[in-house]
Amino acid sequence: RVDRIKGCEEMFNYFLEYKAKYNNDIKLVLVGKAAMDIPVNNDILNLGFVGEIEKISLLKNAKALILPSEFESLSLSTLEAMYFGIPVLVNGKCDVLKDHAILSKAGLYYMNKLEFIESLAYIDENPEIMKKMGENGVLYVEKNYRWDVVIEKYKNDGIIWYFDNCEKSMDDVIRILWKFSELGYFKYAKGIIFGRFGKEVSNTYENVID
Repeated sequence: RVDRIKGCEEMFNYFLEYKAKYNNDIKLVLVGKAAMDIPVNNDILNLGFVGEIEKISLLKNAKALILPSEFESLSLSTLEAMYFGIPVLVNGKCDVLKDHAILSKAGLYYMNKLEFIESLAYIDENPEIMKKMGENGVLYVEKNYRWDVVIEKYKNDGIIWYFDNCEKSMDDVIRILWKFSELGYFKYAKGIIFGRFGKEVSNTYENVID
């Protein structure tokens, strides 16, 4: 989501100062729903919401992924970028993101405007080092965040699944649950919690209960 809460306003200001200092063809591409005004600038491209396939394609072809948020609990976006071999530039004021960058050796972190500008310049000017960072990121995710690794780590504690769905039909939900079961995702699971559902699923559920 493009939001001030996510640090996007600061990112825009930093990026525009970067462009003022370095005259290159780097573009800042935004993906996700905008909850704030976006600067009108030829170097800032707002694509809005995109599908999963397009998101992956954009990520694979990026020089880096910027995560400007100070408040993240895990950051799937960071792990996705690393999984596809894309280095990250993250806000060092967020301990989670900073730890990802340091432990993986797959990214850089910034604490202020100058560090953001020079880190982005470093990413652009050192493709071989970025390639190595990308390789480090793949290894980091494979070692720590593959599902089989995660469930083995927490098997003695037990795992509770939570599904929150507002769009899919009952048939889709059943199909997903079956697929997850076949893939072994429910191994060591103690239970499943269902959150919000769309109208069709809710009505079907009510009819079954009746």
